[in-house]
Amino acid sequence: MNEISIIGAKFYAYHGYYPYEQITGNEFEVDVIINSQVVDIEGDQLEHTIDYEKIYRLLENQMEHTASLMETVIYRFMKDCKEKFPQISNITMSMKKLSPIPGAQINHTKIKISQAF
Repeated sequence: MNEISIIGAKFYAYHGYYPYEQITGNEFEVDVIINSQVVDIEGDQLEHTIDYEKIYRLLENQMEHTASLMETVIYRFMKDCKEKFPQISNITMSMKKLSPIPGAQINHTKIKISQAF
C-alpha cells in the first residue's frame, strides 16, 4: 500500500453558504492523504505511481470553483482523483476555513471526509 500526502496546501477561495462568503472569500488550508496499490516501485517511473503534482492541480482546480459547502468541494475533488488515478483505494481530505465567522474568536472550522473505493 502506498500513501501519498499533501499537507497544508493554502488557498484563498470563495466557498461558503452565505452570500458575503462568496463575495469576500476566505483562507483555506487543505490536507489530502491518498492510498493506492503499489504498481512497479522498482521501475522508477512516475507513471507507476500517483503524481502528487497532478493531485495538487486537481485540488487547485476545485478550489477555484465556488461551492456553498466545503463537503461539495471535497467530494468533487475525490471524484476527479479517482477518475484520473483508478488505482486509488482511499482518499482522506480535511479542509479548514480560517476565520470562518466574522468577529468570532475561532481559529478555524474543519471538515474531514474519508472515502474508500
